[in-house]
Order: sequence, then structure tokens, then C-alpha cells
Amino acid sequence: MSNVDINRVSNTIRTTLNTYSQRVVEGVEKAADETVKEMVKETKKRPGGRYSTGRYARAIASQVGENTIYARSRIWYVKAPRYRLTHLINNGHAVRGGGHYAGDKHVTRATDRAIERFETRVREVIGNASN
Repeated sequence: MSNVDINRVSNTIRTTLNTYSQRVVEGVEKAADETVKEMVKETKKRPGGRYSTGRYARAIASQVGENTIYARSRIWYVKAPRYRLTHLINNGHAVRGGGHYAGDKHVTRATDRAIERFETRVREVIGNASN
């Protein structure tokens, strides 16, 4: 049986884990960026309706939220003053003259799809980080 210096084993394990965690962090950050960009595109191209083009669609954007070693976030939002329309268009509202607009759930559907895509990408990143 050969003798192995415990310090060499410890250093090798530490280096391997640091490399793995760095790859995961970079991969998750890239996945978050790609996902939020896709969500912005998807919500800008929502079908039909009075607000599907023009100022509302141009006001849809994203930005980097918290970006520390412990937390990273990307934020989808609608710029002022159009942000007030988002809830009404997504969830519906009363219309002048007694009618009702049912809402098209464009943000809800885009969010659900973005979550699925992000989870899939994170699973791939974690699976491939050790290679």
C-alpha cells in the first residue's frame, strides 16, 4: 500500500470543489441572463391587443438585481409610466361604459415558461460542471 500525503489530498479536493462551484456559479448566472432576455422578448411580442406594440412593448426591460457572492438576481420590469398597465393587461379590468377586459395573462404565461427553462438550464449546468 502506498503512502499519500494528506495535505496533497486535501489540496486536490479543495481545488476540485472550488473549480466545480465556480463553474456552477458562472453557469447559473449565464442561465439567468439568457432566461430573462427570452422573457423580455416573449412579453414584448405578445399577440394582439391594443398594447402589443408601441410604448408599452418598448417599456418592457430587464436589469441585474442583487449580484453578490451569495445571491444573484435578474429583474423583469416595465419602465415608468407604463408599469401601471401591466397588472391591468395581465389580469383584466373594468372598461369604460360597463364592459370588462378579461386580461391575457401574458406575464403569467411568460413567467411560468421562464421558470421551467431556467430550472432545466440549472440542472444541465450542475450536471456538466464536473466535466
